[in-house]
Amino acid sequence: MDSVRGWDSPRSAGVGRPGQGGGSWDCSRGIRSLREASARCRTEEASLLRRNAEEIERCALRRQTEEALALESLLTGFHEAVEGRLERQFSQCAERLAALELFQRTEAERSEALRGELAAQALRAVQDAL
Repeated sequence: MDSVRGWDSPRSAGVGRPGQGGGSWDCSRGIRSLREASARCRTEEASLLRRNAEEIERCALRRQTEEALALESLLTGFHEAVEGRLERQFSQCAERLAALELFQRTEAERSEALRGELAAQALRAVQDAL
């Protein structure tokens, strides 16, 4: 048996060597060895492909998890920023509304006072005219 090739080569079987009893090369054994070696290679390849596919699947799941966490973090930060901004805008609007209401009350009081003064002046003018 040829230790390098895994099958009996013509040299190891004595073919072509004069004076050595005419051993012949066993073709079926060589084909069987070739078929077994090929089957082992295919089995190893299939096993490697299966392991690679499993590793790819694990990597994809890990990537999806990392992306989901990153997206959740982004959306949480965005939500907090928008919520903070809305709260600031609400407080500013509430302050402005309070200032407007105060201004409106002040102006209403001033208008009422002016109306009273004008009515008094008109009454005096009418009384003076009579």
